[in-house]
Amino acid sequence: MRYLVGLALGLVLPITAFSQPSPSIAGTWSLVSLSEDHHGQITHPIGDHPQGQVIYGEHGELAVILVSSDREKKPGNPLTPIGPAIAYCGTYNVSGTDIVYHVTASTYPNFAGTEQKGTFALKGDTLTLVREVIGGTEPFTSTIEFTRRK
Repeated sequence: MRYLVGLALGLVLPITAFSQPSPSIAGTWSLVSLSEDHHGQITHPIGDHPQGQVIYGEHGELAVILVSSDREKKPGNPLTPIGPAIAYCGTYNVSGTDIVYHVTASTYPNFAGTEQKGTFALKGDTLTLVREVIGGTEPFTSTIEFTRRK
């Protein structure tokens, strides 16, 4: 019996010692910056002082809104957004530092029904996402930085 307990601990302890859980990104994050790399040409599509947030739910829910702070205020229907702006929702999955968005609805119709894959780095209260964006005329790399809301 002692042999079996020792064998079980010998098999389980190394696995738990080396398995690292994914860092928790659940919560609300405020947008700091967004840049796009189009084959070496870096752009800031929503300006130098963007606004927005991403909400990662504890059970995989996702809500994102990213807007330019330079948008013109003018009369009109609130259902017709004035850009540059994008909002989308769906679910997300994390494995290690890999993240996958399963987009169900978006102000950019080409995102709806897609999977947007990327990686993330979490350092203190700063979250950096890097992903290959698909759904437009050609893929590009997006880098987005957020800070955790407290």
